[in-house]
Amino acid sequence: MPAYVAASFIGWTRVRDEHHWMSDVVIGASIGVVAGHTVTFGHRGERWALVPAKTGDTFAVFMVRR
Repeated sequence: MPAYVAASFIGWTRVRDEHHWMSDVVIGASIGVVAGHTVTFGHRGERWALVPAKTGDTFAVFMVRR
């Protein structure tokens, strides 16, 4: 929930400062919500997760128990 509040504030400031139209902010927020729910769909009951991470100049994938 705090992420939605922060994103809403940022969207409002972009419109207020005339850097974006309201339609840009609404469409961008909609795309973000749909993408987030699509990626996490079906993983709520999972006990393990694969987490990609940048480690120095390379990348790693960690298996994490939640």
